[in-house]
Amino acid sequence: MKNLKKVAKMSRLAFLNALRLHSDSIFLYKKKSYPSSFLLAVLAQEELGKTFLLEDHVYRTRTSEKTDELDLEYGKLFLEGLKSHKIKQGRFSREADDVWKYRGNRYPREVREISSGALDERKQNATYVGLTKDGKKINLKGRVINPVTKIKSKDCESYITRLNDYIIELSEGCRRGIYTVDTEELDSELTLNLVSELESLWAKKSKDSVNKLNKIRKFSIEK
Repeated sequence: MKNLKKVAKMSRLAFLNALRLHSDSIFLYKKKSYPSSFLLAVLAQEELGKTFLLEDHVYRTRTSEKTDELDLEYGKLFLEGLKSHKIKQGRFSREADDVWKYRGNRYPREVREISSGALDERKQNATYVGLTKDGKKINLKGRVINPVTKIKSKDCESYITRLNDYIIELSEGCRRGIYTVDTEELDSELTLNLVSELESLWAKKSKDSVNKLNKIRKFSIEK
């Protein structure tokens, strides 16, 4: 139980850290520092993905009837997931993206980039001057990668909006009894005040999010 309390605390702190990175990303976007804004936007999504990996761990531990051997194997996978950028990106995407609506159609760029590993490469390109690769090797005759020219405002917008939309939807849904999370620590941070702050910070919303929020807000706020 003591370890679960620690994991629950980490979940809350990872969420708050995601909010900090997200806020800084928006600040840099408004300053037109797009490469740094993009980098922080991706890191914020990874930190939110970590939040839900930690929430998963709490839920699994509370409900698990597995043998010690299987639990040990899960523990190894869990710890590996906390270190893997791709796994954390994918865990956020699993929460934020309604993949079923794309059945028979092409997934959006953000989802495809996670699956292919391209998002992590774009994150690197937003951070460092470098050279293009030939497969996995750097091509010494390749083009020079310059973060300032590589990352544009539209690259940042979609990632910032995606995360902002999701946190707003989750917070509204939890306060109206539609959604739940697995720890009280995280639930305590998903407030309507947070919704107001995020809507003031970033006015853009996707059409899907507008439609979802219209449906969510038909439910009464729980006391």
